[in-house]
Amino acid sequence: MTGGGISDEERQSRLESWESASWNQFLSSGIPLSADANAHAMRWVNGEVTRAERAAELRAARGLPPDSEAE
Repeated sequence: MTGGGISDEERQSRLESWESASWNQFLSSGIPLSADANAHAMRWVNGEVTRAERAAELRAARGLPPDSEAE
C-alpha cells in the first residue's frame, strides 16, 4: 500500500492509464509530428515500450544521466 491507501498495483494501473490518455490527447491535438515521432508515440500508447525504457528516454530528453549513473 502507498500513503494514499491504494495498492501499488492499483497505483501502477492508474498511472499507466493516465499516461496512455495523455498521449492519446496529445496525438489528437493536431500538433504535426514526423512519421517516426508519431510511430514512436503510438508504441508508448499501445504499451509496447516498458516503463524502464520510458524512464530512460525521459531522462535522456531532460539531459540527465542514465539511472545507473545517477546514484
